[in-house]
Amino acid sequence: MTNIDIQTSLNECIESYNAGQMQQAKELCHKILEEDPENVTGLYLLGTIYGNNNNNNEKAKELISKVIQIIPEFPDAYLKLAIIFQEQGNLSSAIENYHKAISLKPENHQAIYNLGVALQEQGNLQEAIKNYKKAIAIKPDYHQAFYNLGISLQEQGDFREAIENYKKAIAIKPDYHQAFYNLGNALKEQGHLLKAIESYKKAIAIKPDYHQAFYNLCNILQNNNYLKDATHLHRNKKFQQLKDLVKINNALLLPPIYKDKKDLLHWRKRLYKNVRKGITDNWKIHQSQLSSVLGIFYLVYQGYNNKKINSYIAQMLSPSVPAAVIDVDPNKIDSELQLYNHFEQKSTKQKIKIGFISTFFHAHSVTDF
Repeated sequence: MTNIDIQTSLNECIESYNAGQMQQAKELCHKILEEDPENVTGLYLLGTIYGNNNNNNEKAKELISKVIQIIPEFPDAYLKLAIIFQEQGNLSSAIENYHKAISLKPENHQAIYNLGVALQEQGNLQEAIKNYKKAIAIKPDYHQAFYNLGISLQEQGDFREAIENYKKAIAIKPDYHQAFYNLGNALKEQGHLLKAIESYKKAIAIKPDYHQAFYNLCNILQNNNYLKDATHLHRNKKFQQLKDLVKINNALLLPPIYKDKKDLLHWRKRLYKNVRKGITDNWKIHQSQLSSVLGIFYLVYQGYNNKKINSYIAQMLSPSVPAAVIDVDPNKIDSELQLYNHFEQKSTKQKIKIGFISTFFHAHSVTDF
């Protein structure tokens, strides 16, 4: 292969890479390197291809390291090597190589931003914030930098500044569903509940299967006694892609406070009825959505024996957790295992012993008793 042939092959390789034809680009790179083992462009492209989507990071590191041996002042090679180290969880080596890339190319906003991400992952929030601000100073429309700056500030407890940066990210990228979601979280922490609710709804409107946003929306409505709004969620067409998760959370919905005993019994009957429907209709969600199922914490405060209803809830969720062992015979649902028995309780004069383990025990309502 002549020099002209190598250059032609390189041009074809770059065109294939830019067109997303990775297999063709990889084959061309190998042919080039067979003729010219130290061809920097071929080595760098092949290393990039191997590094894409963690395809073969060890091979990628080998190739990019060889590029650096040939040209020690190649900033993009240090950047690529740093990204590989970061994907492997080797943050110290990633940070070291980001610094090398930046020293060779001080205006490299991607390297500065990535350095911020690595520092954030390392827990060094103050330095991460400095680097996000540097990246934004170089590239004022860097929506990812505004977003991650918001997250770092939120982790430091600076919700006001976090909110401002989420808003800036959204102004640049109006369909930034993660920014709307985290904006909702920050607004909730600030006590701006209605604005938080709107942010969660916008996140879901952009990404209709965004189950984490739906969970937080359900939680904020339930915990603040917006029960009417919460019960209407399952009818909203925006949430149709969440399918059975919406039905399950609607079934498990319970208010934190009741008007009177009649109201309490109403919600308990509703829970029983909807959970039975979930069992009959075989509601099922993906395991990744299980963390977005509403808890039944408020059931504990109703003052009744919840063993059977908890068994039914487990039965309802069992199609989503195949490994679960449920001690309920489905054939006895309507006969022997009557869950709703007017909630009769036997009076007792014995003291109830309750144990708590909580880092917030001093703030728990039980300490008032």
